[in-house]
Amino acid sequence: MKNVLLMLQLIRTLVSPNNPPQSTQSSQKVIYHCNLLKILCDLLMKTGIPAEILTETVNTVAEIIRGNQTNQAFFSVVDAPYTPPKPAIVVLLMSMISDKQPFSLRCAVLYCFQCYLYKNPTGQSRVISTLLPSGVAEANHITAGQLLCGGLFSNDSFSNWCAAMALSHALFRNKDLKEQLLRVQLATGVGYQPVSLLQQCSNILLNGGSSSQTRIAILSLLCSWLTNCPIAVAHFLSNSAIIPFIQEVKSDRVLFDHEFTKQFKKLEVSISKSISEDDDADDKFKTSQTNESVVMSYKVLIREQAQRQLERQAIELVQIRNQVAIMKDCAKNKIELKIKESIHIGWEKPDMNKQYDPDSQKDTVHSLQNQIQEKEELIKKL
Repeated sequence: MKNVLLMLQLIRTLVSPNNPPQSTQSSQKVIYHCNLLKILCDLLMKTGIPAEILTETVNTVAEIIRGNQTNQAFFSVVDAPYTPPKPAIVVLLMSMISDKQPFSLRCAVLYCFQCYLYKNPTGQSRVISTLLPSGVAEANHITAGQLLCGGLFSNDSFSNWCAAMALSHALFRNKDLKEQLLRVQLATGVGYQPVSLLQQCSNILLNGGSSSQTRIAILSLLCSWLTNCPIAVAHFLSNSAIIPFIQEVKSDRVLFDHEFTKQFKKLEVSISKSISEDDDADDKFKTSQTNESVVMSYKVLIREQAQRQLERQAIELVQIRNQVAIMKDCAKNKIELKIKESIHIGWEKPDMNKQYDPDSQKDTVHSLQNQIQEKEELIKKL
């Protein structure tokens, strides 16, 4: 058994969500094509497997299908060997909401269900469709939606929490499904009129008989359901007792768990990122426009700076040209003056190389000409 657990942990290492996405996706693809996913799914549906191995197998399958549409589609059609056959998802959900199953196994099934729905709008639609009045479920066939509703309103508080989390992931980032879920009607008892799922959740919150864990589970589901769904919010607030309930704060209900607070602080960024909704298309468009305006303002600023630099370079170029012209005139005047003096005094025609060496003057002129050339090249680049 130890070897099997180590093998499963090795597979999980290859497809861990903590790996680089490209590495995880490649491993998921290879595991599918070598039929290892099929073997693990068959192992899930067998009876008599030790709980520890079954739990680790569920976790392994979960990470193999997480975010991979091909693997998720394969998992959705896996059937358990019953008569008639039952979908593997239904069998796993039955284990999740059963208080007779080990706690670790129930948590593993919830994780597997979340991984199945991760980036899988098709899977989300299939789950929600089993809750709707127009669902295509056959008679006498239990569905995923029925199991989730049963777990949500059972007497076991942990089943309430698991079902609420599962439904939250079925609605995650899917506004259409949030609106469709408003159509779900529940029969609360013989002789009673059906009530909507949202109304039943509100009733549980308003009635003080439920446990704290159950109320927290319902509140978590409502947070996911109402986020970015104005229609659902309107239905929720149509109950006149809801607003006073939300506004009510009692000192004996305020509780800060020290260990939970420390742990949450460490994971605050990751938690906030994982539960945040995608922005609407309008928000994305506005954000894009804002980014473009910011970039444009920087472009204008850079152009203005370049223009000022170009003007300074042009002024320097004119100054250097004037200096060159002045130096040339000075050199010419000095040569003429020397010649005139030598003729006037009667000297022998002066040796210009000895009496006056214009090399230094030429070097200065040449240096200025080089500066002019450099400035002109710089201006062309600008």
